[in-house]
Amino acid sequence: MGFISSVRFQLGFRLGFNWFVYEKRKGLYLHYAKSINYIQRTYRSDFTRAFPTAWQLCVWIGAIYIMTESQLQQQCYLWFRRQYPAEEGRLWMQYNNPRSMQSGKYLKLQGMVSGVSDLAFIRLDGTMVFIEMKLPKGKQSPNQKWWQSVVERCNSEYYVIKTLEEFQELINKNINSMSDSLRLKGKICHIGETQTVSDKFKKREIVIDTPGEYSVKVPFEFTQDKCEYLDKYKVGEEVTIFFNIRAREWNGKYYTNLNGWKIESDFAQAKDPNQIGSGDLPF
Repeated sequence: MGFISSVRFQLGFRLGFNWFVYEKRKGLYLHYAKSINYIQRTYRSDFTRAFPTAWQLCVWIGAIYIMTESQLQQQCYLWFRRQYPAEEGRLWMQYNNPRSMQSGKYLKLQGMVSGVSDLAFIRLDGTMVFIEMKLPKGKQSPNQKWWQSVVERCNSEYYVIKTLEEFQELINKNINSMSDSLRLKGKICHIGETQTVSDKFKKREIVIDTPGEYSVKVPFEFTQDKCEYLDKYKVGEEVTIFFNIRAREWNGKYYTNLNGWKIESDFAQAKDPNQIGSGDLPF
């Protein structure tokens, strides 16, 4: 690539990057094919003709970056509809992505809340499972973490899903089940390190000593992103662990696990309800 071509390419890429950032903030999530047509119609000027290759490359990169999480959600929803056609309606999208500041203000007045999960699923007994879609390296925003705390405070379940396989496992487990959430109080006597079983699964153990004349040391497992829940607790602290009972068979033997999905300090003070959601949408 000659010097002039190199300069043209770099300038075109910079212009394309600025366009991508601007459109991302506006919320115009475009497929690659539509993006090129959109540029030609909306930004028909000298620099779009002067730097077409670099411009299109940047838009293509930007379109992939934008659409990956959306495509994962589409894959999961289409799989659900095909796998369980008679259950359509039990899984739905929770809209929380206004296209403009004006529509954001309008939707917020109607009850839109910042940070809600991407999908919601209802069990046969009416209990809820909330699903947040993320890319493999994606992280929750502060508002999403706040809304997760609201969900778990109400004893509902919240999951961060990063692959189609994780989504399939979650739905297959819950499609015909009812909530079996239990809780147990005790004093922490052991907190293990996070164990990486595979590139798709990790777990962490915590053991509590139950109160009473005949106390029992009970182990629980926290898995995936929930391993981080144990970071702020220490041995000797009194807590309440919310858990589900899971059992499996392997080589003729049966195993039972207590899977924790929430932990609370017995001395934690409740949040001021007036402070909840203070970091809401900027409308």
